[in-house]
Amino acid sequence: MAQQYECFDDRFNGCDAFLAEIVQEGQRTPGGPIEEFGRWRVYITLTTRMQVQQPTGVAMFNATVTPIGEPVPGTLEFNFRQLRPGSNAGELVETWAMPVAQGEMFSGMADIDSPPAQVYQDDSDFVYDWVLDSPLAGRSTSNGTEYTSLSIRCDRAQAVNYGYGCVNSRYIPTLEFSPSQFPYISQNVAAHQQYTGEGATWGTPLHRGDPSTNTANRDAACRQDREDKLGTKPTDMENPSCDEYPFASTVEGGGEASVMWVPLAENTLQGQTIVNFYRQNRIMVGDSFYVS
Repeated sequence: MAQQYECFDDRFNGCDAFLAEIVQEGQRTPGGPIEEFGRWRVYITLTTRMQVQQPTGVAMFNATVTPIGEPVPGTLEFNFRQLRPGSNAGELVETWAMPVAQGEMFSGMADIDSPPAQVYQDDSDFVYDWVLDSPLAGRSTSNGTEYTSLSIRCDRAQAVNYGYGCVNSRYIPTLEFSPSQFPYISQNVAAHQQYTGEGATWGTPLHRGDPSTNTANRDAACRQDREDKLGTKPTDMENPSCDEYPFASTVEGGGEASVMWVPLAENTLQGQTIVNFYRQNRIMVGDSFYVS
């Protein structure tokens, strides 16, 4: 599918670009053969944007038109629909009507939202179809309803994420630990990822676990016998503490985690960083994320 615009995705932005190609055919003279007059190529970009800690977002429509041959101008009606969680019936969000003629450009905007999610899979997806109104329509409609790669999920899980907000849940964010700020913890993460790929951007993502399992996972990872295997606490380290990776707050955490002595201050800062990452990216229980 041709892309006229550059697309990018992150946790609060989604983008999909595609081409609506309209072939126009007809008789140049009465009784003559059916011939192709020309084609309209309408390059369309759909983007979604959510603001942090806000319960709604916006969808934006941008299009440019390029003719091939001598097509006849017309009007393109583009129907943008939303599939809310558990529904196969598209709910019309907006119809954008744009002139189809040489050099035309068009943009439009519509508000979007989604029912508050109860579980991480409660996403709303988006589909589209279009119709061309022209004296020489040719192929005047799209090939039925087509799916975009766009998705939105809103939640008000205050106990988990604080407040009400929406995200592009198809984008998997990355939690970053700078080696300069987390010299010991970054070593533990890198060593575990090297052998398992768990959480690595080139491997398999981690998944946020139920907060009720955090303590049990931490105890399983840093139980006394595991600490004994780490050896004597380093005397040149201030307040050594047991660090585990994958984190206790993940599904992958627990008894199979890699452990390492790290300064308590660094371990405490890591915990604050993880909590802030979950909050800022609205990571619900079950959501995926990477670690770098």
